[in-house]
Amino acid sequence: MAGSRELNKYLKELSKEELIKEINKLYSKFKFVKDYYASELGSDKGELLKNCKAKLARLILKSGRDIKPDIASVNKIIREFTSVSVHKTDIIDLMLYKVELCVEFLERWGLEFSGVTRTVSGTYPEILDMIYDNKLEKIFSKRCEEFEAVAGNYGLIENTLTNLEDDES
Repeated sequence: MAGSRELNKYLKELSKEELIKEINKLYSKFKFVKDYYASELGSDKGELLKNCKAKLARLILKSGRDIKPDIASVNKIIREFTSVSVHKTDIIDLMLYKVELCVEFLERWGLEFSGVTRTVSGTYPEILDMIYDNKLEKIFSKRCEEFEAVAGNYGLIENTLTNLEDDES
């Protein structure tokens, strides 16, 4: 299997026209390349994020006989989105939406779904780290406060955005 060194060597040997053909070939062959360029060029206008959120809602808030959310599929959607998204705010938005849906699910069906409670308690600190590392507190503070008010009532989270901000003072 060729590594990045071989790839770089190959790409340097191509002319500008050949590089354009190569990228067009990848674009037409792979959906994630299309998604990446749609996000990079701003042509998807948030459609990919909106579609991912709809998928998460269907997987987490499903009804019927088997109400247990498929967290593995939820995480796969987020990984795929993360691999093509160029904006950290969109990634944080999707991850925060995931834990918000999980809390909504737990409010509806009870706390006995340990996989869902672990998802909230494990994912939220990661979200806070991303918010803080990217200096996005102002963008997400209101939403985090609302989430923390609900999740904190159920003992689902220990770290909060306020705690992180206090630690840095």
